[in-house]
Amino acid sequence: MPRLDSLLIKKLANKINKPGKYIKEQISKRASRNNVSSEAFFVKWLRDEGIGCQRYYNKLDPNIKKQITDLTQKTEISKRKIIKKIISPRILKINNINITPTGKLINKSMVNDACQNANLYPELYLFEDSLREFIRIVLSRKYGQKWWDTRVRKEIRDKVADRIKKEQMNRWHGIRGVHPLSYTDLSDLTNILRRHQSDFAKFFKGVTGGLTWLTQKLEEIYLTRNNIAHSSPLTKKDVNRFGTYFKDWYDQLPEIENNI
Repeated sequence: MPRLDSLLIKKLANKINKPGKYIKEQISKRASRNNVSSEAFFVKWLRDEGIGCQRYYNKLDPNIKKQITDLTQKTEISKRKIIKKIISPRILKINNINITPTGKLINKSMVNDACQNANLYPELYLFEDSLREFIRIVLSRKYGQKWWDTRVRKEIRDKVADRIKKEQMNRWHGIRGVHPLSYTDLSDLTNILRRHQSDFAKFFKGVTGGLTWLTQKLEEIYLTRNNIAHSSPLTKKDVNRFGTYFKDWYDQLPEIENNI
C-alpha cells in the first residue's frame, strides 16, 4: 500500500507556497479531524488544488478510495449549506426585534452581510483579546509592570494615550479596559510581537515558521478585521480565511499556555 508520495508532496507544497513539513503535518491533522486515512485526505487535497494524482489513486486500497468519495461528498454538502446560508434572505434578531429587509434602506444583501459579520464577531473578539492577554503576561513577567512605558514604540503609546484622553472626556460611555493594550489595534499587536521576537519566539519553537506563523496570519486578516469593525461586507473567501486562522490560533493555545 502506498504512503504519501514525496513528489506529489513537493508539488502540493509548491502550489500553496508552504514547506513539505507543513504539508505532512496538515495532512495528518486534517485526516484525523475527518476520521479518514492520511492517503485519503492527501488525494482530496491534491484534487482540490488541481494537481493530477490518478496513478497514485489507482494504487490505493478500495477502502481508502471509498473514504475519498465519502470525504468529497461530505465537503460538497458542507459547501452547499454554507452557500445557501450566505445567499438566502435571513432574519436578524437584535434586542428581541426581528430585522427583515424593509425594501429601500435595508435590503436583503445588507441583512445577509450583517448576519455573516455577526457570526464572525465572537471569533474576532476572542482572537484579539487572547492575543492581548498573551502579550501582557509575557512582557510583564519579563520586564515588570511598567513594560508598556519602556518596551512599546512611542507612536503606539501616543495613539493609545490620545484614545484614553478622548474616552475620559466622555464619561457617560463605558471604558474599553484598564490596560493600554485594550486601546491598541491589531497592527499594533503585530508590531509589539515583532519588536520582542526573542521573547515570543520560544512559544512557537515547534511550529513551522516560528513566530512568523502568527504574525503573517495577523497581517492577512487585518483588512478582514477592519471590515467587521466598520460594517463592511466580507467575501466568502475572507470569511473562510478568518475562521481558519482563528481555529489555528485556538488549537495552538494549549501548547502556549503550558509554556507561559
